[in-house]
Amino acid sequence: MRRFVLVAATAVSLCLPISVGLVGNSSPAFAVSGLTCASVSGRFNTSITVRKCTVPSTDDKSYRSASVVVSTLTTGGTFTWSKSGATTTLGPATISSPGRGRCASHDTEQDITASVTGGTSVVTGEGDTFSAALCIYKTAPGYMSDMTKLVKGTTATI
Repeated sequence: MRRFVLVAATAVSLCLPISVGLVGNSSPAFAVSGLTCASVSGRFNTSITVRKCTVPSTDDKSYRSASVVVSTLTTGGTFTWSKSGATTTLGPATISSPGRGRCASHDTEQDITASVTGGTSVVTGEGDTFSAALCIYKTAPGYMSDMTKLVKGTTATI
């Protein structure tokens, strides 16, 4: 009986490193997710740009910022990455406003969430989520009207 237990324990210990190795390498190399972008600029009535995005160092110069036309977000917009020209395609976005929310007295908060549905970018993939809480400067039409920035203390994610 002791010999059987010893043989079984040896067999299990020989199999363990192989199975752990298979589990550890199961995700594809292109599955990059969870980019954060430290800045958003632009005008909410035209286009916004996410900037200072945390991307792998090999893609740093090509994928630091991307722009999207805001009016397309409700039906599904496309971020175009500045240097590479690659795209991140979004499904229809949910845009909600709690009013002033966490923004200053002349601003209105707009919260945007959308799922990534495709594109040619190597730093985002289908199933990722774009999300940002923005402060939109709301005054009479003029120079500052509709200027956009992140809610203080937040980041945009893709």
